[in-house]
Amino acid sequence: IMPDRIETGTFLCAAAITGGKIKLNNVVPQHVTPVIHKLQEAGCKIDYDNNHITLEAPKKLKAIEIKTLPYPGFPTDLQQPFMALATQCNGKSIIEETIYENRFMHIPHLNKMGANITAQGKTAFFEGVEELIAYTNLEYELGVLTTDEYNTYKKLKDLIEVLYNLCNTIKLIFIYNLKIYFRLVFEV
Repeated sequence: IMPDRIETGTFLCAAAITGGKIKLNNVVPQHVTPVIHKLQEAGCKIDYDNNHITLEAPKKLKAIEIKTLPYPGFPTDLQQPFMALATQCNGKSIIEETIYENRFMHIPHLNKMGANITAQGKTAFFEGVEELIAYTNLEYELGVLTTDEYNTYKKLKDLIEVLYNLCNTIKLIFIYNLKIYFRLVFEV
């Protein structure tokens, strides 16, 4: 089975963004050549042979410029993880998406986490930041919801909470009655 270049690129990107080190076995470096070049451009030390890639991230990543292209170019499916990586680079990075429309819908969410990204058409411009701050956005996790869908979700969530509490109450009543039964039958 041929190794997946998107998985390979994702692991390499994850190691780079966390300042880590990783060795990937049973991969085909030639399938991720543009990814390797961009990570090297960002300051990562990368060694590879026929079926292994080792990456060691620098203390601080350098700014990068990426343009997604059909294979063998930079994979559009790695644009999102590299966008997160670009938020942590020193200086100004640029990512241009040439394959699909509307691939930047995650930018507002990264900005809410402290990123500094602006988009103009199919190009995103980054100014690196020190760190991103965790935040949860229920609507984003569930996909883009209409107001009616979100209100229905909230009603279902409230109903589930009521049912959960009702089950706990029934369980407590059952345990209480079981204790009374044991006391009566076994005189415990």
